Amino acid sequence: MLQINPSRLEYLLELFKISKEDLQKEAKIDFDKPLTKATLKKIDNVFKMGLDFYTNPSQIDAQNSSILFRKTNFSDKLKIGDIQLITQYEKDIDYIKSLAKLGNFAFTKRKLKNFSLADSPLEAAREMQFLLPTKSLADKKFLEVFIQNLVEQNILVLENIESHNKKYKSSLCGFFIKPNFIVLKKQNGRKREIFTLAHELGHYLLNNENIDENTFIQNPSNEESWCNEFAFALLLGKSLTEIQNINANEINLENPIIQKLSEKKHISRLAIFYHFAHINKIQWKIYKQLKESLQNEYEQKKQSNKGDRENKKFRPPIPILSPLQKDIFVNAFLEGIVSEYTMRTRFKRYIKKDNLEGFIYG
Repeated sequence: MLQINPSRLEYLLELFKISKEDLQKEAKIDFDKPLTKATLKKIDNVFKMGLDFYTNPSQIDAQNSSILFRKTNFSDKLKIGDIQLITQYEKDIDYIKSLAKLGNFAFTKRKLKNFSLADSPLEAAREMQFLLPTKSLADKKFLEVFIQNLVEQNILVLENIESHNKKYKSSLCGFFIKPNFIVLKKQNGRKREIFTLAHELGHYLLNNENIDENTFIQNPSNEESWCNEFAFALLLGKSLTEIQNINANEINLENPIIQKLSEKKHISRLAIFYHFAHINKIQWKIYKQLKESLQNEYEQKKQSNKGDRENKKFRPPIPILSPLQKDIFVNAFLEGIVSEYTMRTRFKRYIKKDNLEGFIYG
């Protein structure tokens, strides 16, 4: 019979807010029977921690192990897929930090000043304008350069692209983990993703860890409201006055000013409509109607492009790679801390023509 560390299973049950009985149903196992490797694999299909996790005899410092214990007010709202995503990236973040420490690669010193909720988010946005790309770029390239600019401030962004066949899917859009990690989930529109990054940057400036499922909620907390106002003002910059001059009866999907600013400033129309609802310029029911119309518009566009996608060979999208992550691993490789196999495995989608040396020094 397989021997596991029972405290580790108890830890996961608490982390995922799931009972032993519910785990039995979810994993289709029977705890009254001897625990086998096959049974453990079924358990790990829920938790995704790796089989070695369960047999490790060491204890876990729960309070310092996960944002889910540090921010307990989120746990009840999260699904299995959400918690899987969080724990997956927490493991990766711990790995990255350990490589940096072993390789004497200092990257966690804070360069941007702290703000508080008493500070104006609009003023904070004005001070942070230098973080945005200055050239006219397509949305994806704008996001890439934004992520690169954050590297200069020791902020590491990890983009997650969720597999379409993943059993437990996540509805999170992003989260910030101290001291300097932002996890960003790729969304249907790059503009939504850009706004999420700006929003998570707001949490970083407030120096407060946070998990975001949906930033556009009707009754946000003070911190969520601050981060939304910051993100909105950061992306619009001096064009903020153009938005303010739009009358309530002119707010619709076809408004040329809204469309132009959405394209020029890489901000979704949904974010603009949410702003109008948040400041009570339009009613929330109007916002919800506009949101539904945008979703219908997206679905129609998706359907019309379906034939083009089917005629092309499917290539899964590649996450945007922060240069900071690359530098940490390259430094660890050159210091003999990680192997060539690790480099080739982790960065296989970024290494062109099997040229590892070109990737390292390019």
